[in-house]
Amino acid sequence: MKPRCLVFAPGFGDPSIVIDQLAKRFTDYDKVVLSYHNRGVTQSIPKTTLDLLPLMDALRVGYEHITFIGHSMGGLIGRCLEFLRPGLLDAYVSIATPHGGTYLANIDRWGISPSIADMSPFTGFLEGLESKPWVIPSLVISAKWDQLIFPQYSALDLVGENVEKTTIPWTEHVTVALSERTYLEIWGWLTYAIFGETGLEGPSGTHSRWKKPL
Repeated sequence: MKPRCLVFAPGFGDPSIVIDQLAKRFTDYDKVVLSYHNRGVTQSIPKTTLDLLPLMDALRVGYEHITFIGHSMGGLIGRCLEFLRPGLLDAYVSIATPHGGTYLANIDRWGISPSIADMSPFTGFLEGLESKPWVIPSLVISAKWDQLIFPQYSALDLVGENVEKTTIPWTEHVTVALSERTYLEIWGWLTYAIFGETGLEGPSGTHSRWKKPL
């Protein structure tokens, strides 16, 4: 069994272009970048999640530790995976994910995209996710100015026993996933808080708040 794998999940309508740029920075891990049927546009988030379960189950057999990193809707897919298969993930990162929904999703009044409908506040899908306690070590990242998540605090609205939260300055919904600061936050959190490494200096500028004194 291999030790560690990072699973990257794109947002709504993204053919993995955005999340792939973040994935390329993590050169010391095995990585998988997910893709969805029709980019996740034409089916619900639960259906997209079910499509991914066979792959995720295979990764679970092959790796000791799986960290899920999701941008926007991808973060909800990660939560849905763990909801359907408790214990599937060992650590979780969301980036600009509407955990509490976004009122901008209400513009889809004609039901063009089931996944957009799932991201409206107070949907049965989101309430279902909230019905189970969230116990996975998590890093929740929001953009400073997110034009697609309203209210913006929804991107930090994940409640759990071991959830760290941070906002990346000078970023919006897409650029937060591309930001060097976001990469450094995730790298530092994984290296020091999750894997408890000591003595590693890491990339220049890695935030020392994750590194405990020797």
